[in-house]
Amino acid sequence: MTKTVDPYKLLGIATEEKISTIIVPKNNEEKDLPIATPSTIVVENPSATEDLLAIKINFISDYEKALLNIAFKNKVKLTELQSKITSDYFLYQPNKIIYTALCTLGNDPEIISIDVPALVKKAEEYGFQKTGLSSQYFLVISSSYYNEENFDFYLRDVTDAYCKYQLYLTLKEQKEKLLKNAKSEDKNLSGTELVSDFSTALSKLNLKHGSEDEVIEVHKDLRELVIERAEDTGEIAGLLTGLPSLDKAINGLMPGKLTVIAGKAKSGKSTFMGNIVRNVAIPSRENLNPVPVLIISTEMTTSEDAFRLLSMVSHVPERLIANGTAYRNPEYKEVLEAGISAIEESKIYHVYLPDFSAESVCNLIQYYKLKYNIELAVFDYIKMETIQKDENRGRREDQILGDVTTALKNIAGKLNIHVLTGCQVNTRTGLIADSDRIARYCDTLVAFNPKGAEEVADVSSAQVFGTHDLCILYARGGVATWSTIPVTFYKQYLLVLEAQRRPEASGVQDALSQVFSRIDPQRHGMQEIEDNIQDSFISDNVSEEDELFDDFFGE
Repeated sequence: MTKTVDPYKLLGIATEEKISTIIVPKNNEEKDLPIATPSTIVVENPSATEDLLAIKINFISDYEKALLNIAFKNKVKLTELQSKITSDYFLYQPNKIIYTALCTLGNDPEIISIDVPALVKKAEEYGFQKTGLSSQYFLVISSSYYNEENFDFYLRDVTDAYCKYQLYLTLKEQKEKLLKNAKSEDKNLSGTELVSDFSTALSKLNLKHGSEDEVIEVHKDLRELVIERAEDTGEIAGLLTGLPSLDKAINGLMPGKLTVIAGKAKSGKSTFMGNIVRNVAIPSRENLNPVPVLIISTEMTTSEDAFRLLSMVSHVPERLIANGTAYRNPEYKEVLEAGISAIEESKIYHVYLPDFSAESVCNLIQYYKLKYNIELAVFDYIKMETIQKDENRGRREDQILGDVTTALKNIAGKLNIHVLTGCQVNTRTGLIADSDRIARYCDTLVAFNPKGAEEVADVSSAQVFGTHDLCILYARGGVATWSTIPVTFYKQYLLVLEAQRRPEASGVQDALSQVFSRIDPQRHGMQEIEDNIQDSFISDNVSEEDELFDDFFGE
């Protein structure tokens, strides 16, 4: 079986020259098109081989030549073109070579304007003669007329053609992978793994081609942005963490930024980030505009994080929720039902990802942004990738951790969302993940440090002066005059609250009133339960002080 291909579609030029028909090879290797200006091209048995070369012909934009023509005549347009596309966007090999030659000549400061002889010579250095085209093709490029005012239109068409061709290659690769793993054998990928791989591949493609990068003048919409901020009566521009002093210091969790919470192993970093999720995503009187949040955890399953979140919301001990004891208790059950209802009103998405790479994490964030419009992504936490590319093998750990941090920062900026993550501090050296790269690349770095035993003498001092210090080590744009914020970690209820500096104020009571503001005590008949829980928090029983400290406060 043969297939005839329109040469005008292939070359983008009209010609009266007739030459003998050329047979395209049947192998699957893509080669330079050995074509002059033929009237027809015959592809042998395309359905059997799906020859990439024959397929590629269908995607070539008719306006590749238009871009080359404008870039040849206008060096400014050539520079603009270089900032937007690479030579790979020219699917027709002769055009790709000519564009590469144009870029080389255009980058030479001694060349004021590009002429045909110089272009021919440079293109021949890049192997143009192997295409089978004569120098007449350069005259076609240089002498054709295309209106520069249509430059953006030509560029969109070429970019769109390249995007579609990349989509075809992605689908072709996934099809081959599916056929290779069709049978259920131990060495083959499962259906779930194939779907995940396919989703990752499409997300990667969408990340590259899903949105147009355009140059925006600084003044564009500036007045509207200033007025919009002025009409927002809140003092904090970003998402509220639930810790007023922290919000004032960093202006909340701003879109497009990366915040890293650093702490020793088992110090409560994940719990602290969970508290921020609770405050951002779950509706309450204090948060009338909750936003969608994605949690990507490398250590906690979805059910584990769900139980922890419910404990934070309901103030019922997590272990009693996890083992079922709390729900069997009528009093706890009613509180849990109210907490579950509050969580059900939120939009919190969770992915358990024990095996990860920076690329897979960013692809997931991209996917959930596109599908659910998340405004906060939480990655728990920065550590060595378990899935590494070949080029990363042998690299130092600090370099890879720096790459993960950079990837998270870039995806935050590209999607204009906030990304919150954690990392460990080496207990021996005090270094953040044994590297300065994380601190160098993030926008805000906050240390979550437990106080020493001498600083937290009893329950009362823990409530007033805190069990931990939040130390703002770095924040772009500067911070308020204080850099350390005391917080109290109520371990049993997984609560992290800003400590109260005045003894008469109880951070726990304030937090409880926030929790129960989500619930109507009269409707649920829970006023007595609220009082009992408050009593359990503020107990001053000295004889049980050590036990209370262990139960209620973190390390």
